[in-house]
Amino acid sequence: MVVLAGLGTFSSALAAETNPINPDMAPGDALRIGLNAFKNGDIPDALNALNFAADKGLVSARWKLAEIYANGDGVDRND
Repeated sequence: MVVLAGLGTFSSALAAETNPINPDMAPGDALRIGLNAFKNGDIPDALNALNFAADKGLVSARWKLAEIYANGDGVDRND
């Protein structure tokens, strides 16, 4: 049981060291990553993932980006 907990911690640390966005990623996956990053206060990673999803045509990612900039959530406010 302790080994499994240790493996989970290791895999989480390993995932944090890699860029989660790749060119073949589904836009929905990028949106999920972006929203989680935003929730955790990681604005640069959130913007990267949300911009990727928005560029792939995901309207919900465009909406979230607009909301972030309109509210100035971790970025300069920009209507």
